[in-house]
Amino acid sequence: MNRYTTYAAEALRLARLAARHSGQELTGSEHILLGLLEEKEGTAGAILRKYGVRKEKLSDLIGELIAPKAEAVKNTEGLTPRAQAILENSAVQADLLKSAQIGTEHILLALLVDVECVGTRLLHTLDVNIQRMYLETLKAMGVTEDQYRAIAKGTQKARDGEVSETPLLDRFSRDLTALAQ
Repeated sequence: MNRYTTYAAEALRLARLAARHSGQELTGSEHILLGLLEEKEGTAGAILRKYGVRKEKLSDLIGELIAPKAEAVKNTEGLTPRAQAILENSAVQADLLKSAQIGTEHILLALLVDVECVGTRLLHTLDVNIQRMYLETLKAMGVTEDQYRAIAKGTQKARDGEVSETPLLDRFSRDLTALAQ
């Protein structure tokens, strides 16, 4: 079953085109980010543009930082393993937020929580505050931080069986006190 909204499907089509245009055989998280930005009607593109992410600058960074025809394990969808994981996590995000369909906003949330992916690293390079963008995306979806915390609290299994009171903070930061011990 195809759960993607029309806008999300279009963003993924644009991501595949961006990958081909940049000489890549596989679609990576950087191309997904570009596809989300180029899709004009979805929530993700509006949020990315609000944070000053521009196609020209993002394309230039991709061209400078990403080697053409990078070696990666291919899957049936022509995605890098990281991009495949992001799309799988977008379904988790949609389920967590009780959405029957996966929209551009769910894909963006999944990308933002993967702090090691190229797409999120490019956003860092563009001086985007990832946590603020994450919260802005939730807000655009009509979800307050408290509502999300309650959802995450009910589904998250924290270390030692305890549920964190600050899942977003935990996701985007490190406990320096724990590291020092």
